[in-house]
Amino acid sequence: MNPTFVKNLKILRERYPDMAKRLAGAGSGAYHLISPKGSGPPNLAWSTPEKNVMFYDDSMDPLLHVKEVFKGASLERAPFVVLFGVGLGYQLLFLDQLMKDSDRLKRVLVVEKDMECLKMAMEVTDLSGPFSNPNIRILCESPEDDLFTQVKAAMDNLCYRYFKALRWVPWPASLEIDPDYYDAARTAIADMGDLWISLRGNEPYDTLASYENFFRNLDLYDKSPNLRCVENAFKNRPAVIVATGPSLKKNVHQLKLINNKAVIISVDASLKILQDEGIYPHFATTIERTPGINKFFVGLNNMEKTIHLVPSFAHPSSVHAHKGPKLFMTRRYKFFLDLGMEKDVIDMGLSTAIAGFELARLMGCDPIILVGNDLAQAPGGLTHAAGNAFGAKQSTFNVNTFTVPGNLGEDVVTCEIWYKCMKDYETRFATYDGTVVNATEGGARIVGTKIMPFSQAIESYCTEEFAPRENALSIVSQAKGSNPAKDNIHVLKDWKQNSEEAIAQCKKGIEIVNPLLRRLEALDDDMDFVLRSGVRHAMESVDSIISQLTMSPFIFSLQELFHTEILPLVMEWEVAEDRFDDEDWGNAYRLKLAEFFMGAFGQLCLSLNEALDMGVEALTEAN
Repeated sequence: MNPTFVKNLKILRERYPDMAKRLAGAGSGAYHLISPKGSGPPNLAWSTPEKNVMFYDDSMDPLLHVKEVFKGASLERAPFVVLFGVGLGYQLLFLDQLMKDSDRLKRVLVVEKDMECLKMAMEVTDLSGPFSNPNIRILCESPEDDLFTQVKAAMDNLCYRYFKALRWVPWPASLEIDPDYYDAARTAIADMGDLWISLRGNEPYDTLASYENFFRNLDLYDKSPNLRCVENAFKNRPAVIVATGPSLKKNVHQLKLINNKAVIISVDASLKILQDEGIYPHFATTIERTPGINKFFVGLNNMEKTIHLVPSFAHPSSVHAHKGPKLFMTRRYKFFLDLGMEKDVIDMGLSTAIAGFELARLMGCDPIILVGNDLAQAPGGLTHAAGNAFGAKQSTFNVNTFTVPGNLGEDVVTCEIWYKCMKDYETRFATYDGTVVNATEGGARIVGTKIMPFSQAIESYCTEEFAPRENALSIVSQAKGSNPAKDNIHVLKDWKQNSEEAIAQCKKGIEIVNPLLRRLEALDDDMDFVLRSGVRHAMESVDSIISQLTMSPFIFSLQELFHTEILPLVMEWEVAEDRFDDEDWGNAYRLKLAEFFMGAFGQLCLSLNEALDMGVEALTEAN
């Protein structure tokens, strides 16, 4: 066997075992190796009966062609590169060497459609360097439907930090072979970036409200069992997640058939609709921290039949509106983890239905069946099921609409909010070991599910009675809660001290940049020597302050609060050099970014101090 191939395969098996297995069955397909006339490197050609021969790189000098393409891509300042197409691997060698020669390039993501192409590259090029480089990640022959979840697995937080400065390098021959595939890959990467930011929230004062709500809910939290009391409570039992999409009315009545044969988990917005049908779910989920959710519980009866899964940081009016038993949960915020509350952490996601899915997963349920999870409009513009407390046509979901493949085959109208929920679902389904059945009678197709009518899902999976309500209520009534946050008051006090220090740093930074920026703003274009020296001197100090503010352990502990200020700063910071031909003007722009950031950051710290004072007082009283 070819020694170059053997060497490459050994490393591939270590780093990408699944890819190595699939590689074993790959042939040459439409790819052909073109030997050089002299001593130069070989080239790659591609042809089919329908298309003429196409060379992957310039036939005269493939290596020179690779260098020229990358030169045109302006990678000198790129911290993150996405390459579409492997060819014979010359591109991988170039990027691997660039990463070694430059401190700037931090991450490379490579997407190749055809395993045959990668196999041919491994036969002629020693790819041990890029294959073993942990900062180069390769996706090969990923089905289009799986691109999103595989992109998620390949990208880390550093990729997202540099997302705004990302350089796309689509290899011309690869795009010619299958432009639709690489367009889908680009969409998947962009969607993953959007989802990553969405999952971290978008409003710092909303996060502050969640901290304050938690402290206000302490009394009830102390009396309630920890979420982990239901872990694996319904191992291998079916669960049904009832959302409030417009199709819900089509099959909601069938829930009566499985009251004792499946764990029924409803979103809060569906409770009234279910009760009107005489259906009382076993669990109901809420995720919002804002007031107004109590409206979903108005007029409900027999609430003692339904266990309310509610965030510990929900608005007190939402917590108290449901009069039945409660289980408190919390997001995976470092704030709560540092207070010792990991037993109540659940990755609740972007929607109440997704939180229901995660509850079912925690309880060991399999399969998990979705109904009313439309994530799309119904004919006539309906966005929600009739009977929803906020109406069946909600304007929020009529903004920025577009079409996606439907659950039943036809295209349907969705929006950005729903689309992100679809993608959030897909990442979760990819890591779930059981079966997810989408029994929604319409709506958008969600990758990773089996599609079947609800009646068929009931016949196939909901066949045994196991008294889910009685068992769930018994577990929750007997479980005892605990509040480890009461033992960690010192954490809040430490944060308060760190916050005061951060405020002092912000004041110091603003004092440095403010007079300099006012002088720069009075200029037209020219910056004299004195100002240039001032900019350079200020950058040294401000860069140090920004690093301290954005990288300290204190910030990491409260990242969900501060990231909405930090992320835009660091992402724009990375592209500042690209916005100006003059380096000093680029740094002046950074100083302006820093001024705005330090002002907003300092104000956040002032507001945080008030919340921390509230927390110290509340936890002290709880003790």
